[in-house]
Amino acid sequence: MKGEFCDYTHTLTTVSTSVNSTGDFTCGICLENVVETQKKFGLLSGCDHKFCLECIRQWRQSDNNKDEISVFSSNMLVKHCPSCRKESDYVVPSPIFPFNQQHKEELVTSYRESLQRITCKYFKQYGACPFGNNCFYKHAGPAK
Repeated sequence: MKGEFCDYTHTLTTVSTSVNSTGDFTCGICLENVVETQKKFGLLSGCDHKFCLECIRQWRQSDNNKDEISVFSSNMLVKHCPSCRKESDYVVPSPIFPFNQQHKEELVTSYRESLQRITCKYFKQYGACPFGNNCFYKHAGPAK
């Protein structure tokens, strides 16, 4: 890593990288440092726990979480943070971990705006989306 000697111009990433390099960025699932392994973070909408994007996506899809806490149905459980159990409807991939709530909101907004440029596969194919207004993708069907 070249850090401050990098040939490319960095804006938000430069500030965040310096913050990320000094903190504890251990994934709550695999226990590896997300920054050191150069993986992406998986930011949860409901809390500020740290996870590798791969780990949190895999955890949310796994069936072996069903029996972990019988109070929740398996469908509800995977929508919650594995550490604090706060509900998190979505995961945002990010190369950096936000240094405050405003920064997190900016990252989430940027991610959602980028998805709005991609046509929803359900809406395109069926003319409707099972996620309705909660879908982040563009609801535009094929040209008629």
